Parts: sequence; C-alpha cells; structure tokens
Amino acid sequence: MTRKLAPRENVAAIAASLARYGWKVFPVLVELDGEKRRKKPLVRFTEVASDDPSTIFEWWQANPDAFVGVYTRGSGLVTLDVDLSDDPTKDGPTSLRAHGLTAPETLSYPTLGGGRHHVYAAPAGRVLTVGQNLAHDGEKMGGVDIRSGNGYFVYYGDALTEEPSIAPAPEWVLVDGRAHDATHDLALADWVATLTPGKPGKRVRKAASLIHEHGTSHGTMLEATRLLAQLGSEGRVGVGEAVAQARETYTKFHPGYAADFDSALLTSANYWGPAPTFIPFTKAELKAARKLKHDVAPPASEAEGTPEERRIADEVARLSIRAEAERQFKALQRQDRPSFADRLLSRGDLAALPKPEPLVPGVLSRNSTAMLVAPPAGFKSLLAQGFAYSIATGHPWLGREVEQGRVLYIAAEGASGLDRRFQALEAAWREPLKEGLFVYPDPVDLGNPAEVAEVAAVVAGLGIDLVIGDTLNRLAPGLEENSATSMGLVVSAADSIRKAHEGCSILLLHHTGHNGNLRGSTALLAGMDQVLQLSGDGDVRTLELVKNKDGEAGKVMDVKLSPVDGTESVILHYAASFGAAGEAEQMAPRVEQALGIFRAAFLSTGATRSEWAFLLQESGLSKGVAYKAIGALANSGRVVLSGSRFSIGHVGSGSPPTDELLDPQFTQRKAS
Repeated sequence: MTRKLAPRENVAAIAASLARYGWKVFPVLVELDGEKRRKKPLVRFTEVASDDPSTIFEWWQANPDAFVGVYTRGSGLVTLDVDLSDDPTKDGPTSLRAHGLTAPETLSYPTLGGGRHHVYAAPAGRVLTVGQNLAHDGEKMGGVDIRSGNGYFVYYGDALTEEPSIAPAPEWVLVDGRAHDATHDLALADWVATLTPGKPGKRVRKAASLIHEHGTSHGTMLEATRLLAQLGSEGRVGVGEAVAQARETYTKFHPGYAADFDSALLTSANYWGPAPTFIPFTKAELKAARKLKHDVAPPASEAEGTPEERRIADEVARLSIRAEAERQFKALQRQDRPSFADRLLSRGDLAALPKPEPLVPGVLSRNSTAMLVAPPAGFKSLLAQGFAYSIATGHPWLGREVEQGRVLYIAAEGASGLDRRFQALEAAWREPLKEGLFVYPDPVDLGNPAEVAEVAAVVAGLGIDLVIGDTLNRLAPGLEENSATSMGLVVSAADSIRKAHEGCSILLLHHTGHNGNLRGSTALLAGMDQVLQLSGDGDVRTLELVKNKDGEAGKVMDVKLSPVDGTESVILHYAASFGAAGEAEQMAPRVEQALGIFRAAFLSTGATRSEWAFLLQESGLSKGVAYKAIGALANSGRVVLSGSRFSIGHVGSGSPPTDELLDPQFTQRKAS
C-alpha cells in the first residue's frame, strides 16, 4: 500500500529560492510503498521545468503536497546520491570507503532515508546521463547513484538565502551520455521491426525489470531504454516484447509520458543502430553450392539400377547436401568470429577486462566450469540442491547474498526424490520455489555432440545462470574416467554448455576415489576453473575449494545435516568452527536470549534485522554479539528471513547445536 509523504513547510518558498539562482524546478510527489520511496513528477520536467516565480507559485498552489524536483541538465548540475543501508553491499559510505573515494566539499543536505545529496556543477558542453550503483575501476558501488543529464533529483534541503557554494563535479562522478548527433536515422517502428522475436533472455528481462509497476524514476527509465536499445542492436532475442511490456508498465504509472519513453528509446536506438541481419553467403560459397548441384547423385526417380542402388543414391545425395550445409555453416561461424589477430590483448586491454563476478560469493563464480566432489552419500546432491534453491529464489545461501536467476538441474540419477528435498528447503527458509528451476529427469550424454548442442540451446533460450549435472558417472556413459582424451571431451562439452549464455556456470557432481581425491584422469582437475570438495563423516562435513583459478583456494566452511520439521527430508546449514575454546558455549545463552526477545516482541509482526538488533543491544548485548546471535538463529532455521523481515522458522526439533552461526567471513561487516 502506498501513501504520500508530506514535504516541509513553505515548500513553494524553497522552490522559489532555488529558482533565484537559475535552478530549473518542478513539482514531484514522493510516495512510500512499503520500505521503498517512489517519485512521480507532476509535469514533463524535461520540457517545462522552470525558474519563473509565477509558474512555481501556480504549481504549488495546485499541488501543496509536492516536493521540489530539480532538472539537472537544465540547471547545469550533477548530484551524488549516497544512500545508507544495513546491507554493506548497498551502503553508499561503505562503497566509497572501499574505493578510497571522498565526496569533495560542496552544497549538501540529508535525504529522507538518512543518506546525503552532494550537489556539483556539471562541466560545460559535456553530455551526461544518470547512473545507478556508480561503477569505479570496473566495479559497481552499491548505494552510490548519480543524477545528471536528463535526470532529476528531489531537493530536501533548506531554502537558499544566498548563492550556494557549488564545487565542480569530480571526474569520478561524471557518467557520460550519448550525443544527440546519432549515428543512425531510424523511425522507432523501423527499429522495432529489425528486432529478433522470441522469449527474452536474462539480460533482456533484467533491463526491462528496471521499469517498476509501482513507479519508476525518470533517470531509471533512461537507463532501461538505453540498455534495451543496446541489447536490441546486438540481436538479443525478445527485446521487442520486453520493450512493449516496459512501455506499458511505465505509462500505467506515468500516464501521458509515453512520448518521453519513446523519445528516450529512439535516441538510444539511433545511437546503437538496428539489429544485425543474417550474414549472406560469399561468392565462393555460392559457387561451391552450384558445383554441388552437379556433383551429388541424382534423385531416385532419375537414377538407374536396382531399387537398392536407387536407395543408396538417395542416401548419398542426402549426406552430400548435409555435409555441404555443415561446411557452409562453419564458414558463417568463421566469418562471424574475430580473427586471431583481432583478439590479441594489450596490457591495457587486460586491465580493462571485467573482474570475475560471484554466483555464490566465496564458493562459485560466474562463467565458471566447476566440479563438486565427495564420496558416495557424501551430501553432494544436498549441497548442489541448496545452490539451486538459493539462486532460483534469490534467498541467501547460508548467509551469502546471491542474485536471483535461473537453474537447470540435470537429475541424471532420476528426479523421484527431488520434490521432498525442495519441500524441505521451502519449509526451512520460508521462500516458495515458484519459478527459476528447470529439472531434466534423465541422463545427458556429454560425449554426444548433438545432445550437448541441445542442452546449450536450452541454456541460451532460457537464460540459465547455473547448470548442475548430477552426477558425472551418468553423464558420460561409455567414456573412460581414467582416459585424458575422454575426460577432455567432458570438459569441452561442459564449456560449450556454459558458454551458451553469458554469466552461466556449470557444476558437475563427481565421486572421490579410494584416496579421497577426485576420481579419474587428472584432465578433469586440469580442465576445471573451480573444484569444490566435501570431506569428513557423520552429520558435519567440511567444504573446501581445492582449486580456484581466479581466486583463493582453501576451506570455505563446515556444513551440517539438519532435519526440517513437517517434512520427510533434511537440509544442510552452516556449522561454524571456533578458534577460541569455549566460544560456542559462551554464545549459547546469548542465542537463546535473542530468540526469547524475538518471541516476546515480534512473534506476531516479525522484525527487520535492524529492529531486532536494536532491542538486543538495549538488553545489554554488544552490536557484534547481537548480529552474531541473529545469524546463528537464521542459519539454524529457527528464524527465517522473508523479504526484509524475520519470523519463527521450522528447522529441527528442540534446541539446535550452539555452533550454528552465520558465516563470519560474510557477516562481521554487518556488525561493524
């Protein structure tokens, strides 16, 4: 449910004071939707934002509940928006400190959410645009946004009684836009006609999802249309469908702004250009095709000889045509692929390559061919199913934040027990698995190029982020495990599937040998980007990264088997190992104290992490211990995080072990 937020008193006077110094202002509503603020301009500010006192008076006389919006391009301004958040990955000050950046002194004021706006002068003649989670040194900074170019910001400060001291914008806050002298001259309908139809992939869906059904800022709309135009020009499938949906969503909340959406899309479309068309045959290929017409055997109706000879002639003709089609297809692939010389990288090019991105932080990377090994009945499938659940729902994996995506689970050993496993995960973490998981209940032969190509096509079409193959023994029938050649084929097939979709990783499950190491040829270990291993016995196992091509190897964590009340299955959760003797025993009463306070204060309403931690600190716990106790309860399943609020969970029966704490590597920053 949304509700309007009330601006400060004398807001019209504040707007007039800004206009006195040349700022182009306009009225904008600010509404609260849950914990999110939605902003809705009441005029087409890129056309009518004004510094005229009479216009300003009329606007606020008609809209007394409106806040003051400032059109950045018209005012010659750039605003650095630094947000505050309990989540360090979304906390602006934390992001700036991590990159060694400090906002130069200038006009600034606090925002409604406790963050801060820093207002700078835009450089003359430079085309700028907006930026969310500003990138610096190739990495995005959560909680750091830029309002510039055709964007706007809401002014929450005091009325200006004198000309403000506004510093020039530092280079790192400038987000370059697209010049208006576009490289193409297309009508919007003509550009849309070039788009590739079909079901949108992940990148297209992600760009369209920036347009929110409850309202989208103008700056976010500009970013969404820019991304959609770029993806369309690359020939990505489903951009036309995504554009239509995004436009409908945007104009539903902002009626009368369809022309703004279309204008922004057309500007970007003319910059990026139309989608590519099919690459034509070369003259040499056409000549070869004409020659083929004379070389192949005649059809059976024209061939002489016995019926068997005619059948043979037909088969020869068919195979000859197929061979020529394959040759021409490979020629097209070569033509579409950059040459060896074009792919050479300089030292500067290496520095500009994107940094590895996590799929599951500290465990699995994106664009990774990985393997998980353990003895038979060694929790491999349980661990992989936990990965699948977290990525498909976006629920943190044992305290580690993951981005929601899509998972293809190849259940080569059968899918009969999977429903119980995922029921347990849904019950434990209180997050239904509605979509995002696709299960194939039979083996796939990684030694068969046709089957590998079919899987790769599905990965590309569905926009899969993680492929899980359970287990390698069933995925490589007839291939010799100890043969470097056979296992090289497996690695090559896994790479082909992974590369079908940008950002996808593949995780193959495999058994260890009698010596406790990965079973089979060393070509498997050599061909993997990452190798995870589960070792130990009993209910607690140790998860290690024994190989990590682009990062540190070593122990990840201990995991523990736990039953889930109301289900017939179990899950794995984090089991901490302690450096100091007695630490687990010292934490036990504090964990119980935290649960008791939750039951007393939040049993019916639930609580955010901050609300709960505040009460724990009021009861005498330090901030660090409070967050650690909350983490212990969350990872043991005794409480469950749904959205931003905790509620009582259903994992286990009775009191859980005292060592069930949130992974400290990823939570100590929340306590600081």
